[in-house]
Amino acid sequence: MRFGFTLSKKAKIIIQIIVITLLLGGVIFYFTHQTIKEPSVTPELITIHFEPAPDLSPSIKEKYFQQFKRTNQYLRENPDDINGWLTLGSIMKGIKNYQEAEKIWLYTIEKWPDHPIAYANLGDLYWHFLKNYSKAEWAFQKAIEKSEHYPAQPFYYRNLFELYYYSLKNNQL
Repeated sequence: MRFGFTLSKKAKIIIQIIVITLLLGGVIFYFTHQTIKEPSVTPELITIHFEPAPDLSPSIKEKYFQQFKRTNQYLRENPDDINGWLTLGSIMKGIKNYQEAEKIWLYTIEKWPDHPIAYANLGDLYWHFLKNYSKAEWAFQKAIEKSEHYPAQPFYYRNLFELYYYSLKNNQL
């Protein structure tokens, strides 16, 4: 089947140049407008040091050190995994480096503000280890607020109740 017109050799070359230019432009546009994911390794990750309390036994220190190395390496490769950060905070708490645990969990709630576990971990840290009951109350209340459909929510209520009952000695709250 033949159409009623023919293109000259010059017209065919011009069309080929236009098609190639459009394709090349599309490829360039695609690669220049890709979302480039910057590495999100944070200063907190880089500056966290393994500094266990002196009263821990050598075997406990070694156990936590191995966990710290694995978790730190994991977070370097997967900095956007909340579970790695929660684990790193728990390791710091386990070696009695409470300031680092607090720093990690505060970073976690800054990055994932709607996730309740870091709030609950902070509540426990403030309540049992740092004895800052007002911060513990705030953290448990936030954990409850953020965990409406979370299976651990009853535990957060219980923790807040026990904080009021045993530490604040206030049955009314």
